[in-house]
Amino acid sequence: MGNNYKKLTTIAILVTGLSLGIHPAIAAGGGGSSGSGMPSASGSAPAINFDPATEYRAGIDSLQAGKFRDAERSFAKVLSVLPKDANTNHLMGLAKKGRGKTKASRRYFEKAIKYKPDFVDAHKELGRAYALTGKPEKAQEELTWFENKLSECAQTCAQADALTQGSAAVTRAMAGEDNQEKKSGALALPTQQGDNAYLKAIRLINEKRYDEALLDLEKAARIIGPHPDILNYQGFGNRKLGRFNIAKRYYMTALRLNPDHLGANEYLGELYIETGELKKAKRQLAKIGRLCTFACAEEEELKRWLLASAQ
Repeated sequence: MGNNYKKLTTIAILVTGLSLGIHPAIAAGGGGSSGSGMPSASGSAPAINFDPATEYRAGIDSLQAGKFRDAERSFAKVLSVLPKDANTNHLMGLAKKGRGKTKASRRYFEKAIKYKPDFVDAHKELGRAYALTGKPEKAQEELTWFENKLSECAQTCAQADALTQGSAAVTRAMAGEDNQEKKSGALALPTQQGDNAYLKAIRLINEKRYDEALLDLEKAARIIGPHPDILNYQGFGNRKLGRFNIAKRYYMTALRLNPDHLGANEYLGELYIETGELKKAKRQLAKIGRLCTFACAEEEELKRWLLASAQ
C-alpha cells in the first residue's frame, strides 16, 4: 500500500497500541490477540500485481471527481480479484450510472445486494435504476423492501434515516421526479473516517462488543476498501459471535489478498480448533512457523490453543 498508509500505521501503533496496552509486535493488523493499529500495508499476494484497497480508493476519488471511466477501470481491477465484494459492486454501479448507463448499473447493484442483502444504498440505487429503465414492478419490490425494513425498524434502529431517505428516493424515481444526479453526497468518504471507524472497531473488539465492532468494520471497509486487516477482524468478530462459516469466508478473503498475513493465518487456525478440524489447525501452525523467522506472537498463541484443545 502507499506511503500514506504506512505513515498512518506507525502513528496508530504509537497512539492506539500504547493506549490499549498492546505489545508493539501485535499492534498492527491482528493476530496474537485482538490487537490494534491502522490497517497496515496490505502486501497483496504475489499473483496480484496491485493493491486492491489502493485501487478501490482511487475509484472513489475518480467518482467524486466525476471521472467515471477512471472509476470503472479501478473498480474493474478490484472485481477481477474479488468479484463478490459488495461494496465494489455497488460503486461500480454508481460509476456506470454516472456515465448514463443506468441499465448496465442494475447488474452491479443486484450483485451488491446478493452478497450483502441488507445493503441499504444498493437497494436505493437499484430501485431508482429499475424505475428509470421501465421496470416499475421491480422498483415496487425495492420500495416494499424499504417499507418492510422501516416497519421492523420502528424508526429507532441505526439505519432508520438511511431507510427513510432510500424509500423517498425510490418513490421519487417511480413518480418520474428523479434527476439521476451524477454526484452523490453519499460518496463523501474521506479516508480519515475509515481510519477512525477501524480504530473504534478495534477498541470495541478489545471490550468484547463484537456486534458494534462489526458495524464500524463495515464502515471502514466501505471507505478503505478490501483490506486484509479489516477482513481479518471481520472474521474475528463473527467467529466470536459463533458465525463460523461467515468468519471463515472473511479469513479466506484476507488470505487471498495476502497469504502471509499472520493474524488471519492464526485466527483461521483458532477457528479450525473451535470447529474440531485439528489437522487443518496444525497446518496453519506449520505455515505460521515458516513465516516467522523467529518465534512470533501468532505462533505462540496458536500453539497455546492447540495444547489447550488436547487437554
